[in-house]
Amino acid sequence: MSKELIKSIVLTILVFISCFMTWNIWTYLPNMNEIKQQPDILSDVTISNKQQIEAIVQPIKIFFHNGNKHYGSNLDIEIASVMEEVSAWNFSDYKDVSNTVLDDFQGFLNKSSTTELIFPDSVPLSAYKKVISISDKDISDVNFDRILIRSSSDDHHIYFVDTENRKVYRFYVDVDSVKEFSEDMIERSKSYQLYSVTQLNQNKNIYLPIESTKINSYKYLVEPNDVKKFRDALFSDPNFVTQKETARGERYSDVLSSMNVYEDTMMLSFINPTQKKNSNYTLTELLEKSIEFINDHSGWDDNFRFDSIVQENQKATYRLYMNSLPVFNNSGMSEIVQVWATDDIYSYNRPYFTFRVPVPSGTSEIMISSGEEALEKLINIDGINVDSVEDLTVGYGLTRDSKEGRLVSLEPGWFYKYDGQWKSLNSMIVEVFPDGME
Repeated sequence: MSKELIKSIVLTILVFISCFMTWNIWTYLPNMNEIKQQPDILSDVTISNKQQIEAIVQPIKIFFHNGNKHYGSNLDIEIASVMEEVSAWNFSDYKDVSNTVLDDFQGFLNKSSTTELIFPDSVPLSAYKKVISISDKDISDVNFDRILIRSSSDDHHIYFVDTENRKVYRFYVDVDSVKEFSEDMIERSKSYQLYSVTQLNQNKNIYLPIESTKINSYKYLVEPNDVKKFRDALFSDPNFVTQKETARGERYSDVLSSMNVYEDTMMLSFINPTQKKNSNYTLTELLEKSIEFINDHSGWDDNFRFDSIVQENQKATYRLYMNSLPVFNNSGMSEIVQVWATDDIYSYNRPYFTFRVPVPSGTSEIMISSGEEALEKLINIDGINVDSVEDLTVGYGLTRDSKEGRLVSLEPGWFYKYDGQWKSLNSMIVEVFPDGME
């Protein structure tokens, strides 16, 4: 047999093999039943609840200024009622009127016949359009931390105010709606607490309650969430995540990211160090991305609300509220904190417990000192720079029982914000009445 004939036979065999393999590739059908039986690592993880922006970004206080008197409330039911009415209005004819109020900015805020809604930090109006109806399109540069609803003889407008930058933006709303709302506020405010306008420092005035206040303290049994759900939600593929014990709890990690679980504080800390921290998201993007991120794993436990956004650090913080008051804790047990990188989340710190059962024997009524007494004590703290004080408010301090880990206490008191950090103003409790009885 000649070499040429052998080559022809081999070539023919190779051609047939090639055709056979091509036919098999084209006609191959995978066993879909087997695929469906495999775990879906990209399926949604549900830890607690999803929330819309109107439930997360809310005013924390409402004031009605009537003559020289200032009536205020922080009750959720009051704020929700007002916001329900405001969200039904149509806002139009946006105009920057900042230059007209520079001479008396504080006087403009608490002018008589004004309802003032105060937010904890600057909110981008372009994101808040999901809550209220605004016809104007070009509001990308408008941020606010207060809404003023004015109903005086010569002014029936709504103002969005950025107090840090002293910017004021005026909107038109149906005059009859504003008049009716303000008349209702005259009656409603009669049940509010009386406040004074007090100069905190050369940079800021605040509202402080004139009288001392009785507030209940509480004890709760808390329930930890399943941290493995956070693992499944935060890592790209949980199948490649390893787990090991640490001195304070557990550590989950893959080749890119890690999540530390701290059992002593019931906190977890996720970090993705491969992400570059040079992002430049706008306030609107940060707010929307941070809420969406938590919604992706239904991670809104209890009553967390928007607290602050720092664009320089690409950082968003959400704070726990209980009984209409903010909750503070030195270890971060009352905060959800996110830092964003260029393409994804960089770090994510939060508690992993939920308030479940109040302990009746742990309830007592506590008398909290007046705002004037609190401010005087704050000013007299050794070494404090009063100009660095940003805020002063009543809230709850959260502590965990050292013996019974599932038991936490909420103690009311005064708290002040200093250089961006909240601190407790100790020894402001006047009297304690067990079980709410004086």
